[in-house]
Amino acid sequence: MLSKRTKWAKYAALAACLSLIVLLGAACGKATPTPTATARPAATSTATAVPAATSTTAPTAQTGTVEVRVTDAPPEGVSKVLITASKIEAQRSGNAGEAGWSTIVETPPVFDLVAVTGLEAVLGSSALPEGSYTQVRLSITKIVVTVQGQDKVATVPSDKLRVVGNFQVAANLTTVLTLDFDADKSVVLAGDKVQFLPVVKLLTRAPSDKPEPLKKLPTATPVPAATSTATAVPAATSTATAVPAATSTATAVPTATSTATAVPTATSTATAVPAATPTATAVPAATPTATTVPAPTPTPTTAPLAGRAPINLGTAGDFAILAKTGVSTTGTTSIVGDIGVSPAAATYITGFGLIMDSSNTFSTSSLVTGKVYAADYTPPTPAKMTAAVSDMETAYTDAAGRTLPDTTELGAGDISGMTLAPGLHKWGTGVLITSGVTLNCQGNANAVFIFQIAQNLTVANGAIVTLSGGCQAKNIFWQVAGETTLGTTAAFKGIILSQTLVSMNTGATLDGRALAQTAVTLDANAVTKPN
Repeated sequence: MLSKRTKWAKYAALAACLSLIVLLGAACGKATPTPTATARPAATSTATAVPAATSTTAPTAQTGTVEVRVTDAPPEGVSKVLITASKIEAQRSGNAGEAGWSTIVETPPVFDLVAVTGLEAVLGSSALPEGSYTQVRLSITKIVVTVQGQDKVATVPSDKLRVVGNFQVAANLTTVLTLDFDADKSVVLAGDKVQFLPVVKLLTRAPSDKPEPLKKLPTATPVPAATSTATAVPAATSTATAVPAATSTATAVPTATSTATAVPTATSTATAVPAATPTATAVPAATPTATTVPAPTPTPTTAPLAGRAPINLGTAGDFAILAKTGVSTTGTTSIVGDIGVSPAAATYITGFGLIMDSSNTFSTSSLVTGKVYAADYTPPTPAKMTAAVSDMETAYTDAAGRTLPDTTELGAGDISGMTLAPGLHKWGTGVLITSGVTLNCQGNANAVFIFQIAQNLTVANGAIVTLSGGCQAKNIFWQVAGETTLGTTAAFKGIILSQTLVSMNTGATLDGRALAQTAVTLDANAVTKPN
């Protein structure tokens, strides 16, 4: 009886266990991997979908605010400069042409450069995706200048005013951009006509949760007299009322200036290296040491120079400007050297007022000291242009294919204020020159510079490329895989081999050649082909 009861007890326990499984879905003994448990991974897959939804919304949240302001230096003989613009935009780093532009202010208020003399006024603000930006574009609708009580509509070289300058947008912070005009230099009076040749630089502040308030500069004391002028500025008037309380940004402008003066300090540090050379000569009075000293100086450059032959431009070297899709200019441009386009026709050379030669093989222009060629002119011009473009592409490939660089990723792409030795310098990013850069050939007139740039080359407004130590522009090659932009009044030297656009902003100069595999756009520039 006891053994039977024991068996019945076991059966009862099993029955109880099975009933628990049915009622509760729980595991019993080896029943752990039940179908219910395997169904949970499906729930897990639903959970993994959540991060995907999060990543979709994250970029929307990662925006910062960009505020655009305007200021000016006092003009002479002009009582009002009213600027009407339709849009203010910023272009994100790594983009070219019309790509990567974001609108900051859709319809900015009309602003008077005289009314903002010595102070700042807000034009508007907007949220932009966080990241690096390289330039700001102002679309100008109309400029009215008041001279001796008469309002005159000014002519402008371009309705798109682009101001180059790097700035960062950080999530949940505000970046302040100030368009610092110089109306005294921008307004050109020519008889009864008025030209506005914009001289403007971009002042940027680092992203902050508490951006500097508007401030008057010390020179703003005479502005009250001009306040009545401000009443003529529709939306800017309300801003002007805020400006009196706004005083600190003015002091920020000198701060930005002092930062610029800090750059020369960096330069002096770089030039301090040569100071080590005289020290080396001073170490031994002995003559043999003096012969040893020159050896270290050229060592970094002489060794590579043996393998740094200049880029062979072929027949592309006959041109100051050569492009495949077009060449355009606005304003008073001056080109010393020939211009050519191919496979584009002559209709894609605009703004030069071309006059066809009787031979029909080339044109002339009052803006060009040289000849203008196009693929659709009378033979042998088409064959000449085909060969020139082919040589340009070959030269680009040669420059991009040079190996064993002397430096890589120098300055993380920002070479502002540096003094560079000849050789091959390579970047896997874009290159930025804000204040300027010095190229020192160390007494070797045949020294060669080759710059390999994987993205854009951006030269800021007023930046200068200085040649020293016997350097020649014809031996300096800038191979740019992206777009090349020379800012307002920038002074650039060398041969630009660009895979896309070469864009020269108002007043920029080029001692060299612009060889582009798309287009070249000019705006009152001077381009001189080196000998």
